[in-house]
Amino acid sequence: MRGFNSTIQRKKKRCLGCQKQEFIFSHGLCQNCAKIKSVKDSDEKEQGEEETESVAILKKDADILFSRVVRLRAADERGMLSCFICSTPVHYAAAQNMHYVHREDSSLRYHVKNCRPGCKKCNEYLDGNLKLYAEKLDAEEKDLSEWLYLEGRQRYKFSREELKIAIGDYSREIRLLLTKIKK
Repeated sequence: MRGFNSTIQRKKKRCLGCQKQEFIFSHGLCQNCAKIKSVKDSDEKEQGEEETESVAILKKDADILFSRVVRLRAADERGMLSCFICSTPVHYAAAQNMHYVHREDSSLRYHVKNCRPGCKKCNEYLDGNLKLYAEKLDAEEKDLSEWLYLEGRQRYKFSREELKIAIGDYSREIRLLLTKIKK
């Protein structure tokens, strides 16, 4: 068989996939086997990316729900709470969840002792105001800031199952906490 306007003749060879005498398309495979291999490879690649992406998505969902739990626990029946650092009154919807030990790769990412509700000024503009944060934590419980610092240095990788369970637990707790707030 020759291509249009070509002097090169293609020879039939044995396909490495189906073992039929065919014109070779790519990597020793006929056109049909090459398509099948391409689809299988892309499916495997997508499946690997899905698992990695799923953990990241689950972490984001758990972060959002945990933040809401921390803020709702501190809120009164009107939905108001005080910033942990500066005591400014803030509505729970406008408040933020402040971490003493940064949440990235930390075993304390969803630990209640590491998180407190706060205002945007203290959390974002003052970078958590960690010196005052540590003093207030230690006033609550002796040497808590030191314990959190040491514990937070341990790296931890959350599993998909752990995150799914946490998301379910946080969702149920949010529903319960919202019942105490008057609209």
